[in-house]
Amino acid sequence: MKSLIQKLRTCVTLGVVLVASSCIAGGPKATSTAIAQPTVVSPAAISTTRLPALTATPSVASNPAPTQFRATQIPSPTPLTIQSIELSGHNGPVTNLSWSPDGALLASSSGGFETKDFTVRIWRPDGSLANVLTGHTQPVTDLSWSLDGMTLASSSMDGTVRLWNRDGTLHQVLNGKAGRVFALAWSPDGKILASGGSDMLVHLWAADGSPLSALHGHRAGVNVVAWSPGGKVLASGSDDKTVRLWKIK
Repeated sequence: MKSLIQKLRTCVTLGVVLVASSCIAGGPKATSTAIAQPTVVSPAAISTTRLPALTATPSVASNPAPTQFRATQIPSPTPLTIQSIELSGHNGPVTNLSWSPDGALLASSSGGFETKDFTVRIWRPDGSLANVLTGHTQPVTDLSWSLDGMTLASSSMDGTVRLWNRDGTLHQVLNGKAGRVFALAWSPDGKILASGGSDMLVHLWAADGSPLSALHGHRAGVNVVAWSPGGKVLASGSDDKTVRLWKIK
């Protein structure tokens, strides 16, 4: 019996199981059945079956790949020829600049407390000085030319608005009698001058300097005024953190 078991083990090791007549001499003849050895298949030869995507996983169609940014070459700008002219004369900080509508004159203002320079200077485009306008007693805060370029308005912390003729002579002094003036703006047609200041009002003046109206509404000083291109709406900005629009009829 032990001899038979040993021989069967030998046959299994060889990968073929034979009936007793094949492995044991003298045994009855029987049909033999061969058991093939396992075939090793390479991974590349294995065909895979793609399983349906889970419903919780978005399909590629619903999440297209990001579009790549295409670099656009910007042509080099044309080299600029730049010349500089220094205009000297103010003894304090320059606070504002304003070109006349025809571009023939440039107005500049100063506001130096230490040097007491409260002047307005008129320059030609070549840098030469045309006029020095004196009269304000505190820093000049804003400048504005009339539409026709014949009148320059200047405002100051001294509480006045001064109207100057183009030749530099004083035309008129407008006094709101209520604190410092911070901002100026001529209407597009040149008929109304708006000013704003620490009195919280927007003052409207006629071109000849006569008062037209005082607009109430702001709860703090008015720092800036600006007309719409059509001249029908005036905007004002204030320290009260608001901008107000005024329809002027």
